[in-house]
Order: sequence, then C-alpha cells, then structure tokens
Amino acid sequence: MVWLLTILFIIAASGGYNSSTYSGYACEAFPGCHEGAALSFGLSGMELGETRLPEAPAELQGRFLPVYANEWVHMLHRLIAIVGGTALMFMAWAWLVRNPLPALNKSGWWILILIPLEVLLGIANALLRIPIPLSSLHTALFATMVGILSYALVRAMHPMQAQVDQSRLIRLPQKAGKKEPHLEKIPA
Repeated sequence: MVWLLTILFIIAASGGYNSSTYSGYACEAFPGCHEGAALSFGLSGMELGETRLPEAPAELQGRFLPVYANEWVHMLHRLIAIVGGTALMFMAWAWLVRNPLPALNKSGWWILILIPLEVLLGIANALLRIPIPLSSLHTALFATMVGILSYALVRAMHPMQAQVDQSRLIRLPQKAGKKEPHLEKIPA
C-alpha cells in the first residue's frame, strides 16, 4: 500500500516539475513530441468551436524525440506517468485479488478506473495545448487518487472493530448501571 503512494508521489513530482517549468507547452503531439513524426498525432491548426489551436513550429515538425530541455521534461513526465500508472494498475489488481479487507475493494476498483482516465486527460492536455478546464480536471483526478489511497492506507492500518480478530481484544470492566456497547472492546 505504501508503494502505491510512493509511486503516486513520484508521478506527482514529475508532473509538478513539468507544470512549474511550463514544459507542457513544449510538445504538441502524442506519443512523440512533435507532429509529423512517425506514429505521432497532433491537432495543430484545428478549430475547436471559437478557438483555433496554434500551428506547430515548422522547424520542430517531424521530430519524435525532444531536443530542448522543456521538451525533455515533458517527455520524461510522460514516461514516468505511463510506467508508474501501469505499475499502479498492476499493484491495485494484485491488491484486489488478495482481498485484504472487504472495505478496501472499492478503493482498488477506483484506482483501476481513475488511472486510465488520468492518462487520457494527460494526452488531451498535450494535444489541446493545456486548456484550463482539462488541466484542472487532470490535477483534481490525481488529488482524488491520493485521497483514495490515503484512505485505504489508514483503513488497512486501523481496521474497523468488526474486522478485528476477537482473540486480540481486551475486555474492559463495566461501570455499574451504564453500559455502552461500543466502548466494551478495544483492540490490543
């Protein structure tokens, strides 16, 4: 469980560096950095409603791999996010198969659903030149995954009373005349 949060933190650090250096604007295609390269797809010059996406610079078209520092930062974030996201999905699947606590099954399923959505939003951010609503949603989805994994970590470390093995409980003496069933048993 801690490994899931560690990988998520590494992805967050690369995304934060990508964002703070404005490197997201450096590449306009996917999976390569620039349009015109083999297998790269981009939307330069396309009209979306009243907005027209800027044309990619002619001198950069046709290059799959980055040349400039901001391009490298952006492409390294893509690599870290794809490798880390794939690892997170495998770990979440293994977590579901092992079924540590029934209450945590939903957390595993949410991670399996949210990671592909996060990847799609990241691709859309690159292709559409980081529109504010998509960028905000990309960040909010990431924060949601951090929250889900933090909740799951706390629940795994401190299971609910009903899930605690009865042999590990300490019986406390009762006060005369007052019986509070939720205070009768405290896990050891």
